[in-house]
Amino acid sequence: PADQGGFRFSGCIENVCVLPSPLPVGYVGRCPAVGPVMASWCQKQRTVNCAPGYHADPSVQLTCNQDGGVFNLSGCTPHTCSMPDVLPVGYNSNGSCSGSAVGCVGGLSCAAGYSGTP
Repeated sequence: PADQGGFRFSGCIENVCVLPSPLPVGYVGRCPAVGPVMASWCQKQRTVNCAPGYHADPSVQLTCNQDGGVFNLSGCTPHTCSMPDVLPVGYNSNGSCSGSAVGCVGGLSCAAGYSGTP
């Protein structure tokens, strides 16, 4: 072949989205707060992370399926835990704390003779 040139690609640009407001449960951060941005920039900057009690499995993903739309966030899952068979002295459980650390909120109380917010 006489022509040894390469292909030239043009016309496809990455979609631009905004973060949902408020962020879904399990996510914290911003990307940036002003204007729509590209998913690749947010992921590279790591501006959206998992909230306390959650972990990235395997990483936080921002997907922008429609230009001018709202990001779909995925990758944050709640930590799992189980209550010990015997609670430390000073604590009571109402039995609702198995499975997820996030779900344990309100599942503990202080025993008689103890005060505070577990």
